[in-house]
Amino acid sequence: MLEVNIDHYLAGNLEQRARLEGLKDHFPIVAHGVGLSLGTDGPLNYAYIDDVIDALERIGATWYSEHLAWTGVPGCELATLLSLPRTQAVVEELAGKIQTLRSLLPVPFYLENIVDYLEFADSVIEPSEFFTMVCERGGAGILLDAENLYTNELNNQVAARDFVNQLAPGSVKAMHVAGGVRNKGLFVDDHGHAVPDAVLPIVKYICERQWPGVIILERDSRLDAEAEIAHDIHRIAALVEQINRQAEAQNSANAYAHAEPS
Repeated sequence: MLEVNIDHYLAGNLEQRARLEGLKDHFPIVAHGVGLSLGTDGPLNYAYIDDVIDALERIGATWYSEHLAWTGVPGCELATLLSLPRTQAVVEELAGKIQTLRSLLPVPFYLENIVDYLEFADSVIEPSEFFTMVCERGGAGILLDAENLYTNELNNQVAARDFVNQLAPGSVKAMHVAGGVRNKGLFVDDHGHAVPDAVLPIVKYICERQWPGVIILERDSRLDAEAEIAHDIHRIAALVEQINRQAEAQNSANAYAHAEPS
């Protein structure tokens, strides 16, 4: 499976778009965006959504994901994913937007957790509860980013496992795994370095509780580091194989115990 950044497609010229459209002949395609800005205080950008819908059909995407974030205000695009005030009013506004968006999209919609680099003073809901409430009330599936959980654990002392424990069983449809680097005291998920060793136990914890249908390795820069990328893919695949073996062994043990005469 290959994930295409929908905004790269929208910004591409005819040749670049044609190349991305041609990928569907070789891979199952899913779409991921950064420009929807669900959290912007205002109505949805329907012109942008129309463009996304057209792009989803052209690249043959089977689902579309975005971030629980805002990236700008009318007339000013900040080009970065920003956290939201975690209040009940924001939950209701986001849920309504997501419901409307889902009614327009031709494919399922998944929402991704982000790294919180800022905190609003009027936030009153815990991060995991806020994310869960928005997804449940909006009817969005979850694209859970394990490395974002790790980053928030390092920077904000929000325990990754506690966040995962708040999610309803079966709500995580897919997972992102990426790499990052320390910068001026913060750990930054730059999608340009190897997956930290400490992220893999979080991936395992998520898999054992949610069984997401797909795990996607995100890489946005240093794409020439082929050995590093291949090593990350091998580590993730080996971890999934280990989890599957353990699950099969546990299922066999349970079946044996059930079959034993009393």
